[in-house]
Amino acid sequence: MSQPALSHETLDAAVDWLVKLSSGAVSDELNAQFQLWLDADIHHAMAWQQLTQSMSGFEQVQHLAGRQAEHVHAVRQVLSSKPLADRRHFLKSGAAVVALGLGTAYLANRVTPLSYIMSDHVTSTGEHQEIALADGTRVKLNARSALDVDFSEKQRVLTLHQGACIVDVAPDALRPLLLRTVHGLVRAGGGSRMLAGISGGQTYAMVQQQSLVVAPLHQPEAVLSSSEAVAAWFDQHALMLKPANVNASMAWEHGMLDVRDQRLEEVVESLRAYHAGWIRLAPRAAGLRVFGMFQLDDIGQVMHALQSILPISIRRYGSLVTMIDLV
Repeated sequence: MSQPALSHETLDAAVDWLVKLSSGAVSDELNAQFQLWLDADIHHAMAWQQLTQSMSGFEQVQHLAGRQAEHVHAVRQVLSSKPLADRRHFLKSGAAVVALGLGTAYLANRVTPLSYIMSDHVTSTGEHQEIALADGTRVKLNARSALDVDFSEKQRVLTLHQGACIVDVAPDALRPLLLRTVHGLVRAGGGSRMLAGISGGQTYAMVQQQSLVVAPLHQPEAVLSSSEAVAAWFDQHALMLKPANVNASMAWEHGMLDVRDQRLEEVVESLRAYHAGWIRLAPRAAGLRVFGMFQLDDIGQVMHALQSILPISIRRYGSLVTMIDLV
């Protein structure tokens, strides 16, 4: 039986309780408050069960974390040997989670996005991938991204399921390159260099060279030119053009996070793709503005830098839980 999806808010609350109950002496009052939260909603109990099964003692989990890539690879090998119909049933039935073990499924997903494990190209947490396609197009995948490729004599289609990619489009007079997401598509001609990604329930796209066309599923198309410092953000029903610096947005291809007057919650969301642990940001700190250049291969150093320039406190519980709040 598949595991139902739990909201970020519910999982965040479960992490908060884990930290409180693991922080030392626990009073009867705190235990009573925890029990009230647990009984208030069945999803609370489900979140707590998932979290404690995945994090049954920090030492044990840290030991397991180093083996998650092996587990994910094993499941992917099993799936690869199955026909497509059996593969879909295997995933939908939750058998992949059982194969990984319920106690390690959370960490496995933090290492590699399990929802898209059978995509043509998948990157793990903190991993980049460069892909040379048959027509000469080159793709760079950001961390925690999933991409399918469908090229034929009549079409060139990339389907981005999660994360972000930079695409250098090879010339082809008869086949423009189409990049699809659940929200619509982006169309680019030869010689274009573009960035596309999915974040916060929307697709975004911007172009560094040439131009591209953005087409939400149920909205008119929009044309973006490299001479315009804008990004198109869209879902199935709306499209918005926002000011953007394309060079800064593409800095991850060089291992950098280039932040120019962004909210802290946006910065943390970017960091989550490079850190297998749980980063919990207090809502009251989410709106702090951030400027700076940060190296994505050292999240600990990024946290130290953020704490030195912002009025925040950062508590780390091993490598698994990081709590950020206002001072």
